[in-house]
This record gives sequence, C-alpha cells and structure tokens, in this order.
Amino acid sequence: MTTLAETMAAAADDLTASIRASRAAFSHSLTKGESAEAALREFFKSYYPDSIGVARGQVMDSRGAKSKQLDVILYDAHRTPVLYSDRESGARLIPVEGVIAAVESKMHLKAADIPSIAESARVLKQMNRDAYFIQENPVIVREVSAYGATWPRLPVMYFVFAFEGPSMETVADALNSAHANLPTHLRIDLTCILDKGIVLNEVPSGNINTLPTPDSFLCGYPTNHSLLMFHILVSQYVLQADLPPIDIKRYIPGDFVF
Repeated sequence: MTTLAETMAAAADDLTASIRASRAAFSHSLTKGESAEAALREFFKSYYPDSIGVARGQVMDSRGAKSKQLDVILYDAHRTPVLYSDRESGARLIPVEGVIAAVESKMHLKAADIPSIAESARVLKQMNRDAYFIQENPVIVREVSAYGATWPRLPVMYFVFAFEGPSMETVADALNSAHANLPTHLRIDLTCILDKGIVLNEVPSGNINTLPTPDSFLCGYPTNHSLLMFHILVSQYVLQADLPPIDIKRYIPGDFVF
C-alpha cells in the first residue's frame, strides 16, 4: 500500500525532473521560470479537489484595486465567478472574495527577492473583501481563528515555493527584515525550499504553524520531505476555507448604465 509520504516523494521527484528538463531544453531564464510555475500549478491541480480552483493571473477587488501578477492563485471554484479569462495565455482575473491563497514560485530563490515578494503579499492581503452576500441575523455565525485573532472568514494567505534557494537562516533573516512593522496577517505565511526544507512559524512552546501569530518567530525546518510538509501545512488551511457567496454586482461601477 502506497503511503502519502511515498506519494509526495514521487511528486517531488516529478517536479524536480520537470525543472531539470526545462533547464536542459531552454536557455532563457524567463521560460525556465514559467515552466516551474506551470509544474507547481499542475501539482495543486493533481492533489487538490475540484472545489479548489488553480489559476495564474491577477486578483481584483470591487473598488478596482488589483494585485501584482500571481504565479498560483487558489480559489473557491464552486462559488467564484471569474472576472476575465485570457484564452491565449490562460491567465485569469479573480475576485478577491473568492481567493483562498496565492503561491509565488521561484526556480532559485535569492534573499534579494524577498522584499518584492513581501510587497506582493501585502498588496494582495490588504485588498478590500466585502462583496459577499451576507445573511442578516443568521442562525449560525461562523468565526475563524488565524494570525492570533478572530475573523468572520479566513484571510487570504500567501506562500512561497522555491525549487532551490539559500540557507533557511538566510531566508528567515530576509523575511524578518521585510516583515518589520507589518501586522502578522499581512506577512508571507510560509516558505518552502524544495531542496532544503521549510521556513515556518514557531511559538515559544515549540509548536509549529502554517500562519504567524504575534508571539511566533520564523525558523528553518530542514527535511528531506519538504513537499510533503508543505502540502500538509498548506492543505490544513486551504481545505477548511469556507467563503460566502460573492455578490458580483458590487463589481459594477455605480455610474454604469445598462
């Protein structure tokens, strides 16, 4: 009987083989990067249920603000209307209310990349999310605990997945610098370096978590099973996301005439 650990080890081998193939086939770094992004999106499509949509593109809110270009967007496929889909590139424009998480893909992560990634995370996480159908006086009220606080729904998460990178201590130091004075819910949540391990959040008790809290600190967790650990830590939040229906008419300008 094949275990989850064995399945993820095989998936990691597939991802690594895909990257080796793209390196051998292409000389342009942009093409190699696009191959890495496509391989990561295919991983999520293969191992997540159909209820989790997987796309590349941008995220938009009802006030017209847009995210930066995102490599992987994970969204509620059953309740999220796509605002635009480019037939040629496959890029999509997704309303932020339906977004669960974004994942930045890097062929080779460098410490110098962290500030721009952190800014991309901050921009996405600060977007306005109020275009929902909200029932008045509901019988059941749901609340979500995340980032050391209580929320009406799970905030958008942001992860980094790199196939290669510097030491985890170097990445943690760069993240701490980029996160200075940022509230916990606006930070990069978790970083996976496939050939090294996971940079994650540890609390004083020694427990580790996917998401940061006010008392957590970043630490490197070396492992030969980086993809398995990344999959478990991300899935436990992504698969529990329960978002309300989206009121798409809120995306129509007030002065629009039909």
